[in-house]
Amino acid sequence: MADGTLLLAKEDHVDYYYNLLTLKVKPVVEPEVVDLRSRQAGIVDGMNVISFGRSLLTFTLYGDRGKLSEYPPSFGCYELSATNCGIPEIGEGGPLVNDEGYVVGINFFGHYRCAQALPTPTILSCLEMWKSFSTVLRPWFGIRVIDVKEYRKLVSNPGKELDASNRDLSVSVKEVHEGSVAYKNNVKSGDKVATLNGTKIETVKQYSQLLSEASRAATACESGHRLMAVINPFDRPTDDIIIEANNISVDDKRFSSW
Repeated sequence: MADGTLLLAKEDHVDYYYNLLTLKVKPVVEPEVVDLRSRQAGIVDGMNVISFGRSLLTFTLYGDRGKLSEYPPSFGCYELSATNCGIPEIGEGGPLVNDEGYVVGINFFGHYRCAQALPTPTILSCLEMWKSFSTVLRPWFGIRVIDVKEYRKLVSNPGKELDASNRDLSVSVKEVHEGSVAYKNNVKSGDKVATLNGTKIETVKQYSQLLSEASRAATACESGHRLMAVINPFDRPTDDIIIEANNISVDDKRFSSW
């Protein structure tokens, strides 16, 4: 609590993909309930934001101004937004608000003047699925992806550059998790993610949105929630690899290894 009072809490739900945790706790005073659904604001690239946190040592409340960027950092979670607010480790988990006081996300630890925030709509989606189904399933291919223009920046050896036939690629595989379905099917870094369930993949953001939609369908046990990806190997562009995502619970620690 703000005055240093410690309360006993019980773990309720945990999500290793988004690094979210909900707790059950009996407060000493009646808390004021804030409906995040009525306190949402549009997230706009370049908007002014304020990050809030409270020191774990002195319990002092502090804040820092900055701007939000829609393009997510390479942190294994494509829904993350980036801010240039200074968020020290002791401030992790505090709210990120706009100038009007609307909550637009939760702060995550970041480096000096470069931090990450999980947007409010993503948080609400998790809470709603937990409330309705007591669990959340996510499609898992075992890959990290990256926009091709960013991938090229990571290629230090010119001899490893994508060939001319693949220079129109939009999204490439950055890393492959050992033991995953992608690993077992010989998917490699630099391969193209061509389609998801027949939809052409053009951006990492689009890829993330399709995974989120598939997650809700799998959690609700809706029919036809299988998710298939077509991968174009960078060194064999005519030999497509077709893989099906595994639906695993978000409390599976495989997510925390990224």
